[in-house]
Amino acid sequence: MVLNLILNAEDLGAFFLILTPDNDVWIKRDDLNNTRLKKELGRDIQFEQETYVSLKSIPDLDFRINEETASLEVTAATHLFKEKAIDSAYTKPYEVVLTKDRSVFLNYALIYDYITEEPVFDVSGELGISAGNYLGISTFLYEKTEDEERALRLLTSLTYNDRKKIRTAIFGDFTGSSGALGSAVVLGGINFSKNFSIDPYLLRYPPLNLSATIETPSEVEIYLNSLLVRRETLSPGAFVFHNVPTIVGFGTANILIRDAFGRERIIST
Repeated sequence: MVLNLILNAEDLGAFFLILTPDNDVWIKRDDLNNTRLKKELGRDIQFEQETYVSLKSIPDLDFRINEETASLEVTAATHLFKEKAIDSAYTKPYEVVLTKDRSVFLNYALIYDYITEEPVFDVSGELGISAGNYLGISTFLYEKTEDEERALRLLTSLTYNDRKKIRTAIFGDFTGSSGALGSAVVLGGINFSKNFSIDPYLLRYPPLNLSATIETPSEVEIYLNSLLVRRETLSPGAFVFHNVPTIVGFGTANILIRDAFGRERIIST
């Protein structure tokens, strides 16, 4: 069932119209385009160097003159209203300040295993120095047993992050991988790569576009895998949520519509 909606003089504002002998109403094209109705509806009529629209030529639209309020009341089906677009993409909540402070850190672990037949004393560590977009890091290992003592340098590298172009350059040791089904190997040299983790607000995967039509002013909620991600109060007509962020893989997106009468409707994708 399609519920028609009333568009009154409050939506149109101040406008000029022409009443014809055959009980038709002509309204200026520019005035009609300023309402919540879609553009390019109806048949154009040229009159006194102005472009008018015949309301009778618009399917699924009825109208009448209210003499008491001196207004034009238009009843239009929901599909004649403009589609409301809502951009749901992640946005930065504030201007991000990219600091370039210098810092030094040391992570270490001391392990002494005396339960085994041959006691082992183990020291592992990680030393890092950060300056601006550069990060130098080196890991090492010291191990001592009754028969052997050794000190090893593990991975040492200098990393440069280009935050504007979302690229990373590594000079020194790095780990190379052939993908989720492949293996990894430690390499030495220079590595250039895209690093999307530099910008957490970057959309890496195609987002969703979720749409529906409402017949009364309604509260609309968007759920991704049962998690509420957006809530809006919308006027009647069609709407679409663009760029709804989601993850790759199997999941469910639900549009919960709660209309002016308290009725609820769920559209699942």
